[in-house]
Amino acid sequence: MVSKKSYLFIIIFIILSILIFVFKDYLKHELLTSFPPEIQEAIHVARHPETINNLENDFNVNFLPNTQFIDLNYYHVDLKYDVPTNLANNFSLEDYQIDIYKDLVYLVNKIGIVKQFILTSDQGTIKVAENKNISSNLNNLNIGKLLDLLVNNEYLYISYIVETPTCDLLKISRAKLNINPLYFEEIYEPDRCIGVLPATTMKFYKHNNKDGILLTSGNILESIHLAQDPQSTMGKILFLDLSSYKASNFTTGHRNPQGLLIFNDIIISTEHGPRGGDEINKIEYNTNYGWPISSYGEPYEMTSLPVYDKNHELNNFKEPIFSFIPSIGISEIINLPNSFSKNWQNNFLMASLKNESLYRIRFDSKFSRVIYMERIFIGEMIRDIKYYSKLNIILLTEINRNGKMGILSVKKN
Repeated sequence: MVSKKSYLFIIIFIILSILIFVFKDYLKHELLTSFPPEIQEAIHVARHPETINNLENDFNVNFLPNTQFIDLNYYHVDLKYDVPTNLANNFSLEDYQIDIYKDLVYLVNKIGIVKQFILTSDQGTIKVAENKNISSNLNNLNIGKLLDLLVNNEYLYISYIVETPTCDLLKISRAKLNINPLYFEEIYEPDRCIGVLPATTMKFYKHNNKDGILLTSGNILESIHLAQDPQSTMGKILFLDLSSYKASNFTTGHRNPQGLLIFNDIIISTEHGPRGGDEINKIEYNTNYGWPISSYGEPYEMTSLPVYDKNHELNNFKEPIFSFIPSIGISEIINLPNSFSKNWQNNFLMASLKNESLYRIRFDSKFSRVIYMERIFIGEMIRDIKYYSKLNIILLTEINRNGKMGILSVKKN
């Protein structure tokens, strides 16, 4: 005999499931973050029924606005641009990137829009101010896929793929910010074609007293052995010398490093593994990280025996600081200034795609291990995160938000 309480729960569960299916884009954001944690958890289970078997293990996952020690506000701002109808169904933040420079937020997307705007606070509500389009020659670059955006020293850099009938080409172009319209000039193209390159991250870096860019170049499907080939740029983190525009291998043996952080003299990368085996790595010059020989994951095509060695060190490779099993769809990582919250000191914030969550992380003083990690469920696939110091907020770029950007701030009592 089904009790009234159980019957009511089933009805609520069915209604929530229907609402999620019909109005998922709306509910996942505007409604999800306004519900009590218990309702948020029920919605999460409804969207991911397979987690019903793991509820006893997931009881301590926090749902916004709650975290372990502070409450957060989470909402979206409209970036004020229209997505063409022919892209609306597959528009993703692989085609839209942001960076921050001198309190200005710069945005570039695949369809040729370059934006510059400032965020302001009006009685606690974050708004987009001084929002303007910047003319450029971006449409002439024949961009097939925008990979990353970097603003440094009055230059705006973009990495992107140009698709040809026989070859995919990785390119980097840059434009001087004080010139209007912006004129992007190509500064780098590898000697060889590339295979599948889902992500490329750029960070400004000084190496051997030369100014340059650290550039990630993954290697996940085609000719994965090239990650161990010193003559190939695939499966590497590269250093691009900005005086000569020549690139050299900085590290080798990478699968798909998507996040890159330079903090003081420390370099941290976040790397997509195969099935299981997402990694947080401490990047050291002229070091090999093992792909495709060593990995704590396995191919998506299941085999009866392990394909990859399960010990990096025994193969003279660098062990990851941490490996996620199962994978979380790891993405960007940032250093979070202590000014963000007194309860979040010496913390780093990492994003995920598959797990739709943020991870608050503390490393030891040598960045050799993770001391703790707090998962904070957001409910969206997060591609990128940036800290906006002017307003002490965190910016989140999410898959399929069609011109909107997530804002995370400390909730004031």
